[in-house]
Amino acid sequence: MGKTEPHRLDDDTLNYFKRVKEVIEENSFQDQEDQSIFIENVFEQVLSKPVELCKHQNTSLILERLIPLLDHNQLSLFYDKLNQSFKSLATDRAGSHVLQAIIASMPKILQEEDDLKGDQKLETFVEMICDSCRIICREITTMIFDTYASHIMRQILIVLSGLRTNDNNIKKLSQPVKLRHKETYSSNYLQKELNITVKKSFNTKLMELTAEITSKCNFSRIITHAMSCPVLEILLTALDKNSKTSCSDLILKAMDEIDSFNSRHNDSSSSILPCFSHPVISRLFDKILQIASSNTLDYIYSKYLKDSLLKMSLHPIANHSVQNFITHCQFETQMEGAMNELSDYFEDIFAVGNCGIIVTILNAGNRYPKYQKKLWKSLTKAFHITENHDGYEKCVLLLMSLSTYEIYFDTKNSPDTAKDSALKEINHFGALILQSLFKYNNNSDLLKSWFQLKHEDLLFIACDIAGNHIIEAFFESSTISYKKKKKLIDLYKGSYSYLACNKYGSRSLESYWRIAEMNLKEEIAKELVEKESNLRSNFYGNIIFSKCNLQYFKKKIDAWSSKEEAKDRKRRTLSKILDDVNDNTKQAKRALTKNIDRTDFPNSSNYSNELSLLGFQPRNITTDDKEEQKTVASSKAALDSIDAVFTKANFDKKFKRQSKKLKTQASQVSYKNESVEATNDTQAILDAITATKKKKKSKKATKRKFMS
Repeated sequence: MGKTEPHRLDDDTLNYFKRVKEVIEENSFQDQEDQSIFIENVFEQVLSKPVELCKHQNTSLILERLIPLLDHNQLSLFYDKLNQSFKSLATDRAGSHVLQAIIASMPKILQEEDDLKGDQKLETFVEMICDSCRIICREITTMIFDTYASHIMRQILIVLSGLRTNDNNIKKLSQPVKLRHKETYSSNYLQKELNITVKKSFNTKLMELTAEITSKCNFSRIITHAMSCPVLEILLTALDKNSKTSCSDLILKAMDEIDSFNSRHNDSSSSILPCFSHPVISRLFDKILQIASSNTLDYIYSKYLKDSLLKMSLHPIANHSVQNFITHCQFETQMEGAMNELSDYFEDIFAVGNCGIIVTILNAGNRYPKYQKKLWKSLTKAFHITENHDGYEKCVLLLMSLSTYEIYFDTKNSPDTAKDSALKEINHFGALILQSLFKYNNNSDLLKSWFQLKHEDLLFIACDIAGNHIIEAFFESSTISYKKKKKLIDLYKGSYSYLACNKYGSRSLESYWRIAEMNLKEEIAKELVEKESNLRSNFYGNIIFSKCNLQYFKKKIDAWSSKEEAKDRKRRTLSKILDDVNDNTKQAKRALTKNIDRTDFPNSSNYSNELSLLGFQPRNITTDDKEEQKTVASSKAALDSIDAVFTKANFDKKFKRQSKKLKTQASQVSYKNESVEATNDTQAILDAITATKKKKKSKKATKRKFMS
């Protein structure tokens, strides 16, 4: 009989872990001690053959469920066992997921210093992660291109850099196996900075990994490989947070390789550079656009994007780079260039289905209000309506359905009944377009069309999966007056209970409720209480009944009013704080952009598409490719200004709450200490500390004297 494979398990072991899975799913433990005993018994079985269990497809899933239940000692011992076969597990289809789950749980453990009794345990976990990094460094040339090991590398980089999965658009790592747990893979729990010693060790390993990747690996292969390029994207994000200089160097190296790729695959018949049409390199370019400094972005625009935005917008892959550029552009000249190239060709972009471009440029109009009027005219022109057109007042219907006037109303076949067509479907991109337009400063034409909608259409919008977001955007808009918001709420009178019992209509009703004044809330509450039985018997209606505190409204209106007013005050206070933070952030970004010096840096075909079913007519367009030369310069990210705002807000709040004079003085000295530390004035810090100690001693001496 031949030798059995390492991942083959006997039937007894498989049956045992099937029972373990059932117990974990039932979660019928009497208390925490009962669960701990069970986990301890299971863990003993796991340690008997850890590698074999990890590599088996069924038991690996059970181990992933078990990992969040292990205590720190067990997890440390388990990780140490797996580290001995790190490469073998990292390149295994099932084992890689178990290894990834353990690594992803490390940041949470490292921050729970109260549970890690003493520095010894902390150092143990740090050392194990560093051991994994050393193994990766030795095998970097093979692991970075491996289907499974590349995911381990990405998770290691996230842990080393202290990133959260929502930092800089980092998406959750791929999960091919059906059962995955958010608490295992997500790094969203990383809410505070790691210990300084830990952070220093991790930063050293991050720099080592960066050096190994840039020196040993074939960079021209990395940027084109589907497994290794995402590792490079995570590395760029990690360096952007921890080392701006290293990040800039890596961006320059990546751009050099992209230039080499363009020269090798240059196609004279195409006006789009090869890097933008490549499915892998284009994603790397998008990441560079997201994290690049303002000057680097200006250089990229001049060299790669200028006079090519339209052609790229019509391309199925390259259009995503245009969206990222418009989203992150920081100079008004860049936005002006994009407007000049794209504003007259909205219909062509709609015709090829790249509607995300339109949504992105309309959102950019909120940052650059001077272009809002031009964008509105370009949009209505794309839908074949103008101010003098008979269908101009129906523009909201056209935008939501994302259809031209002729197609929506079918003017060719039924011209007489055109204006009676009811809304039947809301397009996802049409909903996004309306949400953006509601934020514009001058949206009178849009609102005029909006209030001409029939009651049935308004109900359809409120109860639609995409339409309820339109309603929410309407009520959250700061450019729409309360009078108009109240007018829309009044149009829904008599239908509040219907909305409350609908999955998406209940979300719309919550939007009304949040902005309504007390007298209007009473009207809504009265109508809902009359239909209490219907609301109570409906899942969504019952939620609305509870959120609106209608149980208090029935018994005592005064108590209900006081509760609602208190909730409104809290909401307004929070909203005001967030608005102040946003205003300060915008001012900081404008100042940063205005003070940046830009210098010069020393240094393509007709298309045709089928007629869109929505009625958009594409045209033939030709543009000449041009290259301009700009410089690459580093600029500090405006995120520092956000931290400053929150820091100041926290100190102000602290000062107000402290009633004792000594604590107030100590807080003020502490605040001054931090300001002085920022300027590296060591002597001033020592003086402040000395003064504080003297005051404390003086207070204590006075108190003792008084007591005696």
